[in-house]
Amino acid sequence: MTGALVQSGAQVTGTFNVSAPCSGQPVQTFGGAVDASGNLTLDATPLPDVEVQLALPTSSATALATGTIAGGGVLCLVVFQGPAVGVQIATLSGTFTGPVVSGTSTGSVSVALTQSSTANASGQFPVTGNLTFTATGCTETLAVAGTISGTGVSLASAAEPVSGQNYVSVAGATNAAASQIVASGIEFEPSPCSSSASSSSTYTGTLTLP
Repeated sequence: MTGALVQSGAQVTGTFNVSAPCSGQPVQTFGGAVDASGNLTLDATPLPDVEVQLALPTSSATALATGTIAGGGVLCLVVFQGPAVGVQIATLSGTFTGPVVSGTSTGSVSVALTQSSTANASGQFPVTGNLTFTATGCTETLAVAGTISGTGVSLASAAEPVSGQNYVSVAGATNAAASQIVASGIEFEPSPCSSSASSSSTYTGTLTLP
C-alpha cells in the first residue's frame, strides 16, 4: 500500500494504491482513527475488505509504524492476515545532485524539486522542478514533473518522447528522510551532448541533498 493520509484530531482518512487479494480495486479510500494508546486503525470504505492496524512511533527517532493487515468478507475468496509496516516519508523538496554513469559516459545531474502538500486522487504527491545534466563542454536543462508514491519517484519532461524535442525521464527511489534519490534510470532522448537526434542513453547514480 502506498498513498497519503490526512489527520484531523483523532480521525484519519487517506487514499492508497492497494496490492492485496481482497483489494477489490487498485485505488481505495480508507478511514479510521488513532486511539488513546497511539494505535491507528484504517478500514477500506465503503466495504471493509481490507483493514490495517499500526502502532504509531512514539519517538521522532524512527519513521516505522508496525502492525497487521487483514482482509476478508464480501469481496474476498479467502481470509488473510499478516504483518504490516508503515513508513513516514519526508517531503521530497530541494536540490539533489550527484555523479551519473552510462557505460563509459559520465556526467553529473542536478534536479531541483518541489513536492505538493496535497496528494492526487491516487494517493500520489505531485512533484515539479528542473533537471540539469552537466558533462565536459555540455549543459542541458529540462523542466520535469511527476509523482512520489511511498519511496518511489517518477519524473519526466513530457508525457512521452516527441520527435525533435529533448526528453528525459527519471525512475528512482528516495529514503525515509528524503535526503537522496537512487536513480535506477535517467533516460535521455536524444543523448545529452549528442549530435544524433535518434540517439538515446540511460544513466544511473545517486543524487543527494547538500
